[in-house]
Order: sequence, then structure tokens, then C-alpha cells
Amino acid sequence: MIAIPTPGREIPPDPVVRGRRVTLARFPSKIVGISHYTGWRDALGRRVRFVREPENPHDENAIAAFNGRGARIGYLPREEAKWLAPLLDDGFVRLGGLAESLSEDQALGVTLIARAPPEFIADILASDMKDDYTAILHNFVAPLVKSRAAYSEVTLRMTVEGVRRIFEHESLWPKTRLLLRAVEGELERRERTRSKQCRAILRNFLACVRIGAPRGWAELAIAPLWPGDAKDEIPEPARPSLPCMDSDKDAVLEQILDACPYAEGARGYVIFQRDGPIVLHWFERVEYARVNWLPALLHQWRGLSRAQFGETAPRRPDPEDWRGPLAKALCGGGAVYELQYLCEPGEIEYYEVHAPPWRGKAQIQNGKLLRLLLPADDTGVFAP
Repeated sequence: MIAIPTPGREIPPDPVVRGRRVTLARFPSKIVGISHYTGWRDALGRRVRFVREPENPHDENAIAAFNGRGARIGYLPREEAKWLAPLLDDGFVRLGGLAESLSEDQALGVTLIARAPPEFIADILASDMKDDYTAILHNFVAPLVKSRAAYSEVTLRMTVEGVRRIFEHESLWPKTRLLLRAVEGELERRERTRSKQCRAILRNFLACVRIGAPRGWAELAIAPLWPGDAKDEIPEPARPSLPCMDSDKDAVLEQILDACPYAEGARGYVIFQRDGPIVLHWFERVEYARVNWLPALLHQWRGLSRAQFGETAPRRPDPEDWRGPLAKALCGGGAVYELQYLCEPGEIEYYEVHAPPWRGKAQIQNGKLLRLLLPADDTGVFAP
């Protein structure tokens, strides 16, 4: 029986095995039951150790988690422990991890790290010639793990999903499950790398883009955006006339065109209301930005009542009124970039951007921002 440490005692040493251990797999998981213990409070962002509990009265496959001081954190989920326990019991695989975040279901997110001697890894990756359906599945997954860096994300994702559909009704060897989780870990690593790249692209965009003079009213104005290498500043606008809310559509359109002319050569715009920016739209191609600004402005104008308009001309936005908060939202740790569907390298990547209080869409290709659309959450609409 393995002794379970109490706070203040050291975790028992791992079994001694032949040769050094190297990392076989990294994959996401979670630690459950943390509300029953206090050790998780000192575990966030730190290394976690795992110990088998074969005589646990509730689950013979139980794997307990401990922080660096030896205090118990919780347990791996039953479905994870069921196939990991045999690998740990064999004495070759050592399991560690890094606690990362607290989830909404009161579980501790963790990246599991499975390490084993090189000779064991070579054995687990070798083909198994048993006359068995499970062996065939293992032989299908093992080469994928050995060469996973050479495969695209599309190929890896399709393969993992295909194998998972198969073993919904079939059992897999623990070592095969470990290899499958290694591929999933590779997919998550690429997703994090892509998210960092997306964040860096948007940070560079915000650092370089310049805003022109606003046109319109204090209640509703549009300011064009220019790339960082643009040389010509847009002149300050004259005091605009106020569109009459009772006018017909053609008259309103004409007055808005007079009050808010779009700057030639601009790549995008920011629409402002009195409380600040409500829409940002950027295009890599000038012609796309030029035809899009008016529908977006009219869309916002229709949402305002006549009482919200005044005769005051808009002030020129201070860049930090919008650039600073927007950069903090888009480039901070709370921003999430979700790829809408997988694509091959070099194709356009479509992202959903979640950066409270902003949400929107981004298109990126080969490290270049092609389009960015960011309406604030409280507008309740996406600009056209």
C-alpha cells in the first residue's frame, strides 16, 4: 500500500526504474473534488504531483493530486484515472502536471505530463502484431504520435475524432489512450500558439493604426483609420448640419454623406457615440473599407432617437480614449480567440474574438490581419 502524505510530510518517492525519463505526452485534464481540501489554493500556476491510491474505498483506480508542499488538492476524474492507473501501476510512467486555472465547475484545470524511460517509449510506440482489433487501433495511432509534428492540424483533428467515434463502442489499451491524449495535447499546444500569434498581430495593429478626424455629431460620429505608414492627416471637419429625423431616407442619406464623408484611402473606421467607441472595422484592402462604412453608420444612426441628437460637433478622439482600453481588452489574459473551423496552412483563418466588453470577428492569413470587426457587447448588433 502506498502511504498517503498528510500536510507537512513529503510525497513518497516514485518507483526506481531503469534509465532516465523523458516526456511522452502533455495533455489537458482537471482535478476534481478540490472543495474538500485546501491544497489547491497553493497550487495555481505551480507543479502538481500525483500518487496512486489502489486501496481507495471509493475507486480502486484513484489517483490523488498534491501540491508542492505535500497538501492534498483532489483527484483526477474517474474516467481519466481508469486508464492511467494501469500505466502508473506498471512503474514505468510517472505522472506530473501544472495547475493552470479554476474552472466554472469548481475543478482545477491542469496540464498532465506523462514521463517514461526511452526504452518504454520505444516499446509503446512499436507496432503490436497481435491478432486483435484493439492492436490494429493501437498500430493506427502510434505512427501518428511519432510523426505528429509533420501533420497539419486538420489531419490530426480528423484522426482523433475518427478514433474516438470508434472506441465509443470498443475498448482501447491504456497505452493507446495515452498516445491518443498525446495527440490531443499537441492540438491544444498549437491552439495556444495560434492564440498567442493572434494576440501579437492585434497588438501590432493597435500600435500602428492611426485615427483621423471624426465627422458627425457628439452623439454619433465616424473617424477613419489609417495604417501606420500613412503620411497625410485628415483635415478637421466643418461643423455639420443635423439630419432631420422626419426627413425621408434619401434626404437623411444625403445629409449623413455631407456630415460624415469617408476619407479617401482609409482602411477602416471607428464609430463613436457620446460614451465612447461602439464599432471598429478594419480592412486590409482599401476598397472594402470604402464601401462598408456608410451601411455601418446608417445602421447605428437608425438606433438613435431624435432626442439623442444635439447641435454639438464631435471632438477629436484622444487615441487613448479607445486605443488603450481596446489594447487592454484584446491583448490581455482574458481575451479568447476561437478558430471557427480548421484550415490548411496559408488559408484564411476566421476567428471569433471574445475580449470583454468587446466581441467580434477577425480574419488572418499568413500572419497578416485582413479584417477586424469589433462591436461592443452593449450594442447588441454587428455592423454590416
